[in-house]
Amino acid sequence: MTPSTRGHRRVAVLFAGAAVASGLLLSGCGAGQLAETATKATAINGVNLESPDGAVSVRDLSVPYPGVEGYPAGGSAPVEVGLFNNTNDPVTVRVSAVPVTDEDWATVVGAESVVIGGSEQTGPTPSPEPGTVEVPQPDPGRDAIVQLPANGWALFSTDDTEPLRVTGLADPLAAGYSVNLAFEFSTGGAPLVVAAPVDMPLTPAPRAPAEHDEEEH
Repeated sequence: MTPSTRGHRRVAVLFAGAAVASGLLLSGCGAGQLAETATKATAINGVNLESPDGAVSVRDLSVPYPGVEGYPAGGSAPVEVGLFNNTNDPVTVRVSAVPVTDEDWATVVGAESVVIGGSEQTGPTPSPEPGTVEVPQPDPGRDAIVQLPANGWALFSTDDTEPLRVTGLADPLAAGYSVNLAFEFSTGGAPLVVAAPVDMPLTPAPRAPAEHDEEEH
């Protein structure tokens, strides 16, 4: 895991040697259950929760606003989150996708996996041999396993060269919807299952031209 910094290189960040502020402590729930804190959005729409033993804080978990079109079914979406190690020992965090069940809300979307880095296939490109094309293979990325140093943290954002991504969306993912994720911690305890919400737009989406025409008549 490499650190994310503001500058020419943007990668998932690991900073060590700083104590983590532990305000806004919220407890998660057991495996297979939707964390109650997932329904409580902060000022920036992110979710805050803790590992079962309080060793790791998950902060500002959200999916960036994708515009009115949303993220398409079968595609991927970036995930923004801060992971903070509150202990004096290294901790490993694994992030994975969770299938949607009948108990989930209708606005919760399932996915196939969660990865770090990678990219989706973009289409054919010219081949060095005349008259042929090469179809680039998508980079699947690597398993979303994050190593947190003692009293350190990892930050993921859309600016990272290797962002955290949820892939294989079962349905379209738009504002007002969430995607099911699970956080597992090497310190033990049941995984935290939480619906990561899509950020809401700061301003209303523009109305379609037809709406303006109707108002004029």
